[in-house]
Amino acid sequence: MKKLVIITTVPLTIRAFLMEQLEFLSEQYDIWVISSGEFPDIEKLKKISVNYINVDMKRRVSPFSDVLSIIRLRKILKDINPDIVHSFTPKAGLIGMIASFFARLQNRVHSFTGLLFPTKKGWRKQIFRLVDILICYCATNPLAEGAGVKRDLLEGNITQKHLEIIGSGNIAGVNVAYFSKQQFLIDVGNGTSKSIYNKTTPDELVFSYAGRFTKDKGLIELLDAFEEMPNNCRLLLAGAQDERAPLCSSVISRIKVNPHIINFGWLEDIRGLLYASDVFVLPSYREGFPNTPLQASSMEVPSIVTDINGSNEIIRDSLNGYVVLPQSKNSLLSGMMKAYENKQNLPKLGAQARQVVLQKFDRTKHHQNILSFYKRISP
Repeated sequence: MKKLVIITTVPLTIRAFLMEQLEFLSEQYDIWVISSGEFPDIEKLKKISVNYINVDMKRRVSPFSDVLSIIRLRKILKDINPDIVHSFTPKAGLIGMIASFFARLQNRVHSFTGLLFPTKKGWRKQIFRLVDILICYCATNPLAEGAGVKRDLLEGNITQKHLEIIGSGNIAGVNVAYFSKQQFLIDVGNGTSKSIYNKTTPDELVFSYAGRFTKDKGLIELLDAFEEMPNNCRLLLAGAQDERAPLCSSVISRIKVNPHIINFGWLEDIRGLLYASDVFVLPSYREGFPNTPLQASSMEVPSIVTDINGSNEIIRDSLNGYVVLPQSKNSLLSGMMKAYENKQNLPKLGAQARQVVLQKFDRTKHHQNILSFYKRISP
């Protein structure tokens, strides 16, 4: 069997998005996963015959530590001698592509997800841009997670290499069987899942958000807009503070004191949150190709998203949700009020949302697409 190395900065990327992909590919490849820290579900990797190696990679800027990581990773890659190296996330891309370049490996793949340089200014913008240029220089096959990411890379003069998108975008696709109302109800019935929230009155309209609690996800605009919504609206939140850029205490206090907001904290299974929702909201400032609107769509829940990369490739305004301006409370409020005033149409939008996912983002199709890509670059 040919050897495939997957590199991520932290194991969460594997656990949350790539486990099913690894299981599928393990029938075709001898797979090694390299990430920073102990893998929490190591037995799951062993069960599908995937090897794991812990290589320290700092998510923050840390030149000395990064050089040590590159040196160690180069040695590991030389010993494994894989046919393909594929990195995900920015720091894993920087360290992984430099190490595999100096190890002289033939097929070096990096998936560009959420780009940092387009939203930065001054010297920070130039540093992040140079990092992406270096990653592309070292990679033989740079991939863009979606059309918006590809456009930013080209317009930013990051590379002249051919940029490919796997399928319709996203790094993993959606498990449409798991993220379905029918399967959720079955799992609630057999006790493997639980319901999150039941409406107190029939005319209640429930909005939801799931993700990191940080300013760049648009949570401040979401709170500002929600506080102006009618009293029969509810907002369900799921997530945890982003340690790198947490919400300030005053914002957290607003969440706690508002009787119409329920914060469930971090949820391993967000299907209960989505099942209880009429509308999912992701008012993010930047994304590569977000997963939560895909998961909500698969659960027949329309989404309100900002007009940014990835999000606007999933949601079409008034077709399967609503698209609003980023970093604009007024635009977000307008979108939420549109959903409120047309709530009788939300089930139709939700049904269309699932159809879009079935046609373009089914995980089984993505598995076949990534396998075809690997076989093409390394026959």
